[in-house]
Amino acid sequence: MRESNQCVCDDEMIVWRVNWIGRSSQNHFAPVLECIEGSEVISVPLDFGEEFHFSISGNKKCTGFWNAEKKHQPCPTFSDAVSGCQCDDCRSNDFMQACIACDGSVCFAPSAMRVPCSLAEYFVYLVSFGDALKVGITAKHRYPQRCIEQGADFCTAVALVQGGDLVRCIEKDISRDFSIADRMTTSKKIATMTHRNPALIPEIASSVRESVGSGAVNFPVLDLSTHHGFACLERKPLVQKNPQDNTGGKIIGVKGSTGVFECAASFFAVDFKSLSGRKIEFGAKKQNVQSSLFGWN
Repeated sequence: MRESNQCVCDDEMIVWRVNWIGRSSQNHFAPVLECIEGSEVISVPLDFGEEFHFSISGNKKCTGFWNAEKKHQPCPTFSDAVSGCQCDDCRSNDFMQACIACDGSVCFAPSAMRVPCSLAEYFVYLVSFGDALKVGITAKHRYPQRCIEQGADFCTAVALVQGGDLVRCIEKDISRDFSIADRMTTSKKIATMTHRNPALIPEIASSVRESVGSGAVNFPVLDLSTHHGFACLERKPLVQKNPQDNTGGKIIGVKGSTGVFECAASFFAVDFKSLSGRKIEFGAKKQNVQSSLFGWN
């Protein structure tokens, strides 16, 4: 993987994902936009306060698959995406599909992944988005990075559990017993960017820990705004659902997979996850520069 400064590139690149990379210390993570160019992954920094312009074109291409060693492999045939961001061949070869769909009841993962999964330690965590709560799980070494990746306002770990099947069951029980969502849509996350509730997690965390029993952990509630670039926006950003030519502006921050830009005194949000597989070019064309979300000059 190599890192690239923003520039106008001649070679074709497609959007893959926003990734959060540890910077200077393990206590801070910064976002990069990872793009696929041939068989290589290029990381483009999403630096807060800097201008960032790009253009999107073409149909969705396959972004590849995860192999048994949990390493990402670009699509060998550069095929069109059929389901989500994958072609049929890459989807059938993706070792992570079974884990994504797992609810703890039955394991459909290949045998090579079952033993490591059963021996690994996982955190059950709570995160908040405005006035909305979500419960989730992550490998022990990926907390709190996993919460930062989701664009949460606050987070805390409530339990430490060994075994992927057991931790999924505990997550499901907490979701059911406390009416806490285990999924959060990007649109709902964007809608909460103007409000935070620091009291939301502490109000319920102790009850959740009591329900877990012996596996409970008493972690502090973390404020994740230092990673995302802003705590609250003064007004809800406009959502650019299908950006094409000359999108961009000054990067205010990034929450999860969503970049928040300021342009002509307006805030707007772009969900890079929805652009996965699309061709991207960096840099603004001088003859057609965006002056606002809907204005050009």
